[in-house]
Amino acid sequence: MKKVIYSVLALVFLTVVIAFLPCRPCEQPVTVAASIVVDIPQSEAWEILQDFSVPHHYVPDLAATEIVSDLKSGLGAHRRVYNEDGSFIEETIVEWTQGSGFVINLHEGSEVMAPFNFAQFRYLLESDNPDRCRIRVSMSTRMPMGYVGLALQKWVIKGVATESLKGVAAGMKLYYETGKPAVALEREALKSQVLVES
Repeated sequence: MKKVIYSVLALVFLTVVIAFLPCRPCEQPVTVAASIVVDIPQSEAWEILQDFSVPHHYVPDLAATEIVSDLKSGLGAHRRVYNEDGSFIEETIVEWTQGSGFVINLHEGSEVMAPFNFAQFRYLLESDNPDRCRIRVSMSTRMPMGYVGLALQKWVIKGVATESLKGVAAGMKLYYETGKPAVALEREALKSQVLVES
């Protein structure tokens, strides 16, 4: 029994040491991205995208959205997106490109959304066809704990984030083309059309 305890303590100690080693690769966020073609013009897609109050219509597992800033859209607009269990994440627009997209910080009050020390989500519209456009969604995150955090990002979080982005992209296609909130079964069926870009 003592050997097991000593082994566990040694592993914990080693993990802590590794977590605090200098780590240059850990300074760069890890980004995952996905995209899907939507059969409406980019101008129409932008009208929907810039409505900061509707992500619960296309993001999986969201139940509601509440805008908590005076700004309803644009740089500085701030919302809470509520999960089905009543918990929420705060999102604030920190970059805005009229007609094509924006970037939001994911946070909880003044702190970055746990467990990250950097978390951003980007929406981008692109088009080379007057009748359709591509919606690209991406998430960039950085973990604390040096090499340990980097390993968690690459081995665990990246896969979870990629699957989530596929759901968001498929949900956006459904909502943008029909005007109706995305339904789980239909979203799953559309995931095969999503291009994972990372």
